[in-house]
Amino acid sequence: MSRYPWRNTSEDISSQTPSQWETPGGAQKKADQAEQNAKTYTDQQMGAHVGKGGAAHALAVPNGLAGFMTGEDKAKLDGVQAGANNYVHPTTHPPSIIAQDANNRFVSDTEKATWNSKATTDEATQAVKGLMSAADKTKLDGVQTGAEVNQNAFSTLNTIAAATKTDKVTFVGGTGITITTDASKKEIKVTATGNATPGPHAETHLPGGTDVIPFATSTTGGLMSDQDKKDLSSTMTQLGQTTSNLNAHIGDTTKHITAAERTSWNAKETPAGAQDKAYAAETNAKNHANVVAGQAEANANSYSNTIVGSLSQLQTANKGNVVLAINETFLSGVNAKNGVVGAINAKGVPASTNDDWNTLVTKIGLIQTERGTTNLAPNFWTACWGQEKITQGRIYFEDGKILTAYTNHYSVENGEYGLREVNYNGTLLAKRVFGRGDSVSGFVLDRGAICNRNTIAVMKDRQEILIYDHLGNLFASVMYDYSSISDVIIARGMAYIYDVGKGLLFDNNKTTIASLSTNTDYQSHSAYFVDENTFAVDTGHRTGTIRWNGTSWNTDVAEKNLAAMGMYMAALAAR
Repeated sequence: MSRYPWRNTSEDISSQTPSQWETPGGAQKKADQAEQNAKTYTDQQMGAHVGKGGAAHALAVPNGLAGFMTGEDKAKLDGVQAGANNYVHPTTHPPSIIAQDANNRFVSDTEKATWNSKATTDEATQAVKGLMSAADKTKLDGVQTGAEVNQNAFSTLNTIAAATKTDKVTFVGGTGITITTDASKKEIKVTATGNATPGPHAETHLPGGTDVIPFATSTTGGLMSDQDKKDLSSTMTQLGQTTSNLNAHIGDTTKHITAAERTSWNAKETPAGAQDKAYAAETNAKNHANVVAGQAEANANSYSNTIVGSLSQLQTANKGNVVLAINETFLSGVNAKNGVVGAINAKGVPASTNDDWNTLVTKIGLIQTERGTTNLAPNFWTACWGQEKITQGRIYFEDGKILTAYTNHYSVENGEYGLREVNYNGTLLAKRVFGRGDSVSGFVLDRGAICNRNTIAVMKDRQEILIYDHLGNLFASVMYDYSSISDVIIARGMAYIYDVGKGLLFDNNKTTIASLSTNTDYQSHSAYFVDENTFAVDTGHRTGTIRWNGTSWNTDVAEKNLAAMGMYMAALAAR
């Protein structure tokens, strides 16, 4: 046995000696031999099979040799029931052998002829009989019994009633009226002829008449209304005026250029020519300006050094620029004025940076000293008392004036009430009347109305407190039984009211803010707003304050501190 792959192994195959290695040529030879052996065997077997039947797969022969069944024979066989025989049905047979039932009956010629003569199920028409349609049935049900075809007649024309079904009416023309008919168009034409003039009847066409013609509208014709006539006349007048004005405008040669002016202007300089001349003028102007400016600068420097002096001698921090030095001086003055205004306001006298220096000097004189002086004239009260009690009730100092609310005496019919302004000499400067009424009076018996910062308060009908601002606008109306109201002030969008008799501080919604016990002799007590945040109380039982801390009112009271009127005087002086 060869152990080398390059050796021809056909020798081993022919000698049937097993070989460990095979070459491609040897393997192909073996495959070819195996294929030939298979073909030989197959031919032998098919020859033996064909030889039995004379053909490969012969079909079965009727009444002959057996064979394969065709597809047609298989289909036929499947259609034959089991046990079926070759039965032949006779051509005819008597009807008696056929069984009848409710669903299967014989029909005679007579019955068939009768049925054929009957109507079909189609709906009847005017030409062919048939079943009645639903629409015809509805129409028939709507016809009354004994109804007849409509006649060409009338029932009543105006007040003429028809006598018969075929009665007729004839239209006859009167004076100046001709009646013509057109049978083909079914028309009757009424034509006015002659010279007959209808009698006066215009009123019948106007509103309220028997034959009213409506007024014409923008879309429908009619009578012209009197207003339309007025509008038309006015329009015609305005149209004439407009035409006249238009003609005058057209002929105005001042507003419109004439042909001569147009020719003259067209001959003027063109934009390009004008621009060239402008450039030349600009150059000349600059050259001249440079010469003049140089001389002016030299003259200014000489004048400044002679008249103004040297900038280095300025007492300001800015010494190289006059404008900056002036602004520094101005700012220094503004800061000084702000300081003065702040100091005046801190002393309780209203002041503003808009006030000039003379006004500020006057307001400095209004600052109250520790001794409580108000700078009033020696005869202030006498002067005020002599002018219908100009100052009364609670007074208020503001901008060098004294503001006081006033009410007329109850004996004055339809008395007035309002605000008065008085200077420190007791002279009446202004008066504003807020209202009138016999039932309006001051508070606390005869002590007068109340004036506070932007607040005026009076009593109406002894049961209603009327609260105004200084411009006379009603701020609040509070229903309150007549009692002993000592002071009222408007602050933070609310009015605050104090009843010294009951010891109650409440707002214009009648909500109690603080409650202090007191005695019945309230007329000898002092209870007033020092400002919008501080209320001072000085009674026979207690002395103290009610202060607003930014969110609520706080009470600070000393029991049985008989300070008499001292607290009131301190509050008034602080005002």
